[in-house]
Amino acid sequence: MPNILIVDDGSSMTSWMIESLMQEKHQVEVALDHKDTLKLYDRHRHDLIVMDLAVAERRKVITELLQQHRDALVLALVGDESIDYESALNAAISFGAVRIIRKPFSSAFFLQAVEDQLS
Repeated sequence: MPNILIVDDGSSMTSWMIESLMQEKHQVEVALDHKDTLKLYDRHRHDLIVMDLAVAERRKVITELLQQHRDALVLALVGDESIDYESALNAAISFGAVRIIRKPFSSAFFLQAVEDQLS
């Protein structure tokens, strides 16, 4: 059973992702901030990290996490196409550990992206 870490602020989107993943029999944990993200990943080495990159702190977390754990798999969610995420993701992309999907997306698309990352 894959173990997935969601890094988000506890929004309705977070609840929706948790519900969708649990229906697919995934174990899910939620980290609300930078410190929790690093602590939980260090402790459990999740199979996949799902992270909304809308907040600058999360962009720092992904870079730090991937510097420490080059094998971490991250599915990055972005919502605003006008924001330049390239600079925030350059290091992560160079590790080959990140896939980016743009919001909005359907449950089926989200779950397929998760499965693609896990396979």
